Amino acid sequence: IIGATCHYVSAELDAGPMLAIGTVPIPPEATSGDVEAALAAAGAPLLLQVVDRLSHGSVEAVAQDPAGVTYAPKITKDEGVIDWGRPAGVIHNQVRGLQPWPLASARLRGTRYVVRGTAVWLPPSGGRLVSSEGDDPGTIIRARGDEFLVLCGAGTVLPGPAGLACRSPAPPRAAPLGPGPGPRSGSSPRPPRRRSAGS
Repeated sequence: IIGATCHYVSAELDAGPMLAIGTVPIPPEATSGDVEAALAAAGAPLLLQVVDRLSHGSVEAVAQDPAGVTYAPKITKDEGVIDWGRPAGVIHNQVRGLQPWPLASARLRGTRYVVRGTAVWLPPSGGRLVSSEGDDPGTIIRARGDEFLVLCGAGTVLPGPAGLACRSPAPPRAAPLGPGPGPRSGSSPRPPRRRSAGS
């Protein structure tokens, strides 16, 4: 859940007393751009309500609790580099959280690829994916058409299209990750095999 507030301006950044609070749920596949648009849609009527209440002199401001404040540092391009040793869920959140800027990326044989869409995939049993060849995280364990499966930390897998990725719904829905067929719930990874050159 994320929120939008209308508050008085103070000397400290975004620290003034609040006049109204609105909350917006964050869907598991939403990007930062999606959330920003949802906040704008929720914030506009919130502001109108505050202005109307101010015109009637019936607004009570609520002080913000300093203990609940979290500082959000400026995002840098370095945060977009994918570390395949992390769990797939963490990488999935990184990919959707860094849109529309700076975008998550990885390198394969020296070429940088921007990853725009991902979904977490697990074996049908719900257990860990164990490679018989002992592949390391970052290994592409299946490449077919415009989609691939990448081994991540903790035995989880991220599917996504090679090259310019498209946003995709997460399995178990049998939905394509790009122009070609995507992984389906119950499918098993298979060759061809290629290795990533690193993060």
